[in-house]
Amino acid sequence: MSKLFKSIYQEIPFKRELFQFIRRFYIPSPGIYKHLFFKGSFKVKVDDSHSFKMNHYNTHGFPIEDELFWEGMHNKGRENKSLELWKKLAGISHVIFDVGANTGVFSLVAKCVNKEAEIYGFEPIERIYAKYESNCQINNYPIHCEKLALSNITGTSIIYDQPVENLYSATLNKTFAVQNHLVSSSKPVEIQTKRLDDYILEKGITKIDLMKVDVEMHEPEVLEGMGDYLVKFRPTLLIEVLSDDIARKLEVRLMNLEYLFYNIDEHSEPKKVEHLEKSGYYNFLICSKETAEYLNLPL
Repeated sequence: MSKLFKSIYQEIPFKRELFQFIRRFYIPSPGIYKHLFFKGSFKVKVDDSHSFKMNHYNTHGFPIEDELFWEGMHNKGRENKSLELWKKLAGISHVIFDVGANTGVFSLVAKCVNKEAEIYGFEPIERIYAKYESNCQINNYPIHCEKLALSNITGTSIIYDQPVENLYSATLNKTFAVQNHLVSSSKPVEIQTKRLDDYILEKGITKIDLMKVDVEMHEPEVLEGMGDYLVKFRPTLLIEVLSDDIARKLEVRLMNLEYLFYNIDEHSEPKKVEHLEKSGYYNFLICSKETAEYLNLPL
């Protein structure tokens, strides 16, 4: 019966326009608005001077799109502070990498605030990559959308995909899949992988200023695949750290690069720490002293 109701609901016309009208007077709770989906694009206001468009897909499973439609960029959602920091950093960056792009919100924010930036985004799962590419196209953003995963090998690998329209936890890390009970519900899919140093050479990239890395516990392999370019480019990193083990592996890679570590509280100010650890939320900001000063972070 629920499938029947959902099918009927999906066919109702003008939902977007109705919800835009309702939004002017009332913002429902996330538990309610996750059911108020529609098909079509909507405008996301970044600040008084910048905005971009994003698609919604007339189904459940798109919480970022839900949050952005109903509450805007400055909501209290899962990555509010991370997006705020990303926006500031993107504005001063020339070459930006979005590793684990999903449907593209970080790429879109970066291009929106900095039209001159060269942006490269990586999303290996076909149906999600298609949404990412479409979001770039509706904004006429010339973002380099790549249907592959960055890793420590160039070749192929198995990713643990799930039978849902969208997902935030597909992973190349089997330990993560087992710990989160994803193996039994997932379909192993062969995907293309590439070392970042191979990609850099192939594309003739001379620097990377800013990187977001959100690949469900495969972050150490991404940095390993960067090879000597991690030292040469020394990019600012917005990176997901989901366990102490991942934190230790990352810190080994970042040793002696004079980085500062900030544990991002998505509802407060970033906290400077001496060592990486499992994030209380999702992400760490890893940056130089100069970047921290630009962001007015504690040193």
